[in-house]
Amino acid sequence: MYCLSPGVRARKEGFGLLFYSSKDAKMTFVKSGGLLRIDPGPRGERLLALSGEAGAEGKVVRLLDVLSRKGLIVELRSDQ
Repeated sequence: MYCLSPGVRARKEGFGLLFYSSKDAKMTFVKSGGLLRIDPGPRGERLLALSGEAGAEGKVVRLLDVLSRKGLIVELRSDQ
């Protein structure tokens, strides 16, 4: 499970998601279509929800890797 990093905002757009990092004032456009969405978490965090679309697992894994390397998302540990 992943959530947005502190200082990062995201919103749904026609092409997928638009991420904004207030740390460096950069925007990241993610052409994810309906593969990813942002949902509210139980403790106020913004969770990244994944589509269960068949055949899209590889694309989702690549998207998560890129977003994580850019510091836009972080993986939630099970003890949090």
